[in-house]
Amino acid sequence: MEKLAKQDVLIRTGSGEVVNTVISGERPLAAMVLIYHAEIAMSRGAKNLRVVIPSEGAPVNWTHFCIPAKAPNPEGAKRFLDFALGKEAQTTWQKEFFTGSMRDDMPASADGSVRVDQVRPLASGPKDMQEYFDKNTEISDEWSALFK
Repeated sequence: MEKLAKQDVLIRTGSGEVVNTVISGERPLAAMVLIYHAEIAMSRGAKNLRVVIPSEGAPVNWTHFCIPAKAPNPEGAKRFLDFALGKEAQTTWQKEFFTGSMRDDMPASADGSVRVDQVRPLASGPKDMQEYFDKNTEISDEWSALFK
């Protein structure tokens, strides 16, 4: 993080705005952007973007599917989940909406990227998250000192 902080990296809320500063040449790189902002820009012709996931790992946001306990049609819901998690639907979502997939038979979503199942998640469980929550002030202060 100290090496990264020395590179005039733009970090702020609003991933779309941050990606746009790289596209325009205002900044040479950005960190902590939501991948779909970069993927959308690249799909629209932005040639100077590349998504890099550090080999040390990256925060991963999991999405949950669920079937309510008293669903009116639980079998239909199960069939929908089978469809939604199938390769055809996952491929379509990846191509059209730039989402990752935990399926191990999916191609990388962009040139130079890795499949989501190959990313080492950081703080991926409740115990890890609690540790980060307990240190939130300390981590925020360190982050602020590095990236001003």
